[in-house]
Amino acid sequence: MVSLLAAIAMAAPSLTLEVVLTPAVAHPGQMVEVNLVVRNETDSLVSVCTTRHDGGMGAGAGFRVFRGGTPIEVGGGDSPSMYQVMVDNQVTSHRFQDLYKGYQANFWQGTFSMMVGGGKPRPSLKKDFEEWVVIQEPLPPGTYTVKGWYQFDRPLTTGMGGPNDTYEFTPTAKKMFDRSFKGRLEAETSLTITP
Repeated sequence: MVSLLAAIAMAAPSLTLEVVLTPAVAHPGQMVEVNLVVRNETDSLVSVCTTRHDGGMGAGAGFRVFRGGTPIEVGGGDSPSMYQVMVDNQVTSHRFQDLYKGYQANFWQGTFSMMVGGGKPRPSLKKDFEEWVVIQEPLPPGTYTVKGWYQFDRPLTTGMGGPNDTYEFTPTAKKMFDRSFKGRLEAETSLTITP
């Protein structure tokens, strides 16, 4: 397991985040799995919102890869699908996971194997982006920093307006929401690409 290099909670330091890479030492073009693991460091039960991307209540999470402090776009893998479908505004307990003292859970997973755009920054024009995104090549040998984040600060409104603007919680979900972590967690670790 990759050691935790940094964990910052912008809210109460009740949880920590760890970025776990498999493998932590890879070869150019080899698939690297990224897992974001949240751990409860308190003496109390804490609920953590899941990272569902279906338009309903959910936390955000992800990662970025850096080389020498410069962000590098990566691809060639997969990450959770993003959906923009909101069927209703009801929140059930399935949106949260309870973490007891000392417990941990994986809240996000993705993979990558390639550097996109030849290491150049993402262009802003659509035409340039379409040319840039098809350029994918293996990460060159060296040391990289992988920074992960988890964030939940959802308001009690959906932002949709009208009659569906307020979430409707089941009783259990409302209790879990009330005791849930609200804030941002960040962590980073190293990835080594060897020839």
